[in-house]
Amino acid sequence: MGYVMGIDIGYGSMKVVDGEIAIGRREMVLPVGAAPATHLGVRVGAKAYDVVRVLVNGTEYVATVQPERLGRWKRVVHADYPSSDSYRALYYAALSLAGRETIDRVVTGLPTSQWLVAEIRNRLQEMMIGVHEIRDGVLVEVKDVIVVPQPVGGFVDYSTNNESAHQMRILVVDPGFYSTDWILIQDVEIDVSSSGTSTLGMSFALEGVAKEIAAEYGIDIGRERLEHALRIGSSTVRAGQHQVEHYPYMARAAQCIAEQVAVEIQSSLRAMTVSPDIVLVVGGGARWYADHLSTVFGGIDVVTPPNTVLANARGFWDLGKEA
Repeated sequence: MGYVMGIDIGYGSMKVVDGEIAIGRREMVLPVGAAPATHLGVRVGAKAYDVVRVLVNGTEYVATVQPERLGRWKRVVHADYPSSDSYRALYYAALSLAGRETIDRVVTGLPTSQWLVAEIRNRLQEMMIGVHEIRDGVLVEVKDVIVVPQPVGGFVDYSTNNESAHQMRILVVDPGFYSTDWILIQDVEIDVSSSGTSTLGMSFALEGVAKEIAAEYGIDIGRERLEHALRIGSSTVRAGQHQVEHYPYMARAAQCIAEQVAVEIQSSLRAMTVSPDIVLVVGGGARWYADHLSTVFGGIDVVTPPNTVLANARGFWDLGKEA
């Protein structure tokens, strides 16, 4: 096994961890916008957009673009995302960025509820494996593909640095843009009956905050502008002539979502006779969920890894090099 790629193609961002096993890995967090090239606006000035151009079903796509730059292109935010051309364009962009003719193994994830359906799991694997013409005359061969439940990446990432994890009962919670996934792992085995997916993701919190700011300031900032501010680490978002501190709004909205998701998680754990040893929170919404889950699971340590956004992709890479 030589070159491994861990890819977490989310609704909010694409995370890629790749590299030769013998040399080491690199980590990338990329915008998730992907659409036919005709939807990319014309930029004022000489500097061109930093995008990856790929070929999807005979159409030139631009990928790894900030979603708000794609004009009237409707962003894919539904359960069948992995079957969309936008998803394929992002996958091809990741292959392009590797700059190689051959990828030995790709590891990626699906929402827990989708992974449990063999047809969905196999369809994604079949799409990713094999020889791909990512641009005219540019071929990339992917020799092997492994598809796992999304939060497994976070568990592998955590266990790589914590040997005791393999003897623990760990509840992994992964709040993403579209959904929140969780899995219970006992003795390195997934307890399917105590794992699941909620369609309540961070997009609901963002939409709620955008509406609250619009009601207060009379300016519709839209979900994408707020999302972009969070992505770049800005504590404010522009609403007309106002620079609005959005963190207090986000904290309230995220707590509301986390409370509802916690009810779903607890319901899935009802059959358990023993509580988890720790709750591991990974993914882009980890910072907003962790405090509330500490309250819900009082007496149980709630932990987050360094750079939670990349945790799943790091774990995918670690899994790929060991498999």
